[in-house]
Amino acid sequence: MLLVDDLSAELDQQAQRVVLETLLNGRRQTFVTAIDYEVLAKGKYLDNAQRFHVEHGTFLAQ
Repeated sequence: MLLVDDLSAELDQQAQRVVLETLLNGRRQTFVTAIDYEVLAKGKYLDNAQRFHVEHGTFLAQ
């Protein structure tokens, strides 16, 4: 299992794409957090993903 916390915090968009492409090619369960959903929504990164949202301490499957 791999956890990547707030992908966009330290990486520019090109680096984010490289990391996401690398994660897609791996065979592991991966959790990626992001404050900006649009970072993950671009491209095919969410095709086989399940999305969750935390709002005011409430955990919601989407």
